[in-house]
Amino acid sequence: MSGWRTRWTLGELSDFIAHNHHKEVLKFPWAYPKAIITKFLPGLYKKPVNFTLVDGSICQIHEFMSLYIYKEIFVEKCYDVELPDVEEPVIIDVGSNTGLFTLRAKQLWPKAQVFCFEPFPPNYEKLQQTIEINHLENIQHFQKGVGGRDRTASLNIHSNNIGGHSIYDISYTDKAIDIEIIDFKSVLEMTPEKKCDLLKLDCEGAEIEIIESIDASMALRIPRILFESVEGPDFDRVMVHLTELGYVTENRGEVWFSVLK
Repeated sequence: MSGWRTRWTLGELSDFIAHNHHKEVLKFPWAYPKAIITKFLPGLYKKPVNFTLVDGSICQIHEFMSLYIYKEIFVEKCYDVELPDVEEPVIIDVGSNTGLFTLRAKQLWPKAQVFCFEPFPPNYEKLQQTIEINHLENIQHFQKGVGGRDRTASLNIHSNNIGGHSIYDISYTDKAIDIEIIDFKSVLEMTPEKKCDLLKLDCEGAEIEIIESIDASMALRIPRILFESVEGPDFDRVMVHLTELGYVTENRGEVWFSVLK
């Protein structure tokens, strides 16, 4: 979620605060402005604000940044894609955070089997809570990061952004913890038939090494990739790699969607 910004235009801020967009998503839309008020100042209200979605699912808002993630996934639907002719998709969720994408995936594809990877302990605990309170089935979750190779790495902790912890960016923090990184090829081999119908990547820079670790034989088993936007020359290199593998990529706002042709 590196798209998070500390400065917005008045128009963007007004659109973020407005709760009219949430009437089709939330059973009780007033919960949205309540969460803005209670979560705007860190530590003001430590308990999560529960959003009851129209289907009865519970989306927990733990921090102000969670509102941004909720809005991106459930309101703007940036991660909603078509999985034609796949009734029971296998989904790999790298950078699961508190589990909001996994919750949305189970709304869209109730029979999906999801493999979740979240290395930051507090987020991992919240991911487990999301799974438990929503009685989600066929979910496997791991307190690990994913990369191009196995290793132990330092995860730099973002104090203001629940989705901004990164093994790459050190510009915003003086705090870090060691985490276990598992190589993506091993992750793919965990799945049934060693394939993945949808690979979702939101891992604050690790998208690059994961995508670059995908070779031609692996690509045939990963027909669709959703990944967060990454700026700079590394992104251009990733796009070339995806094209060479046979993917066609389109922009979906905060994320990119690659489909193997």
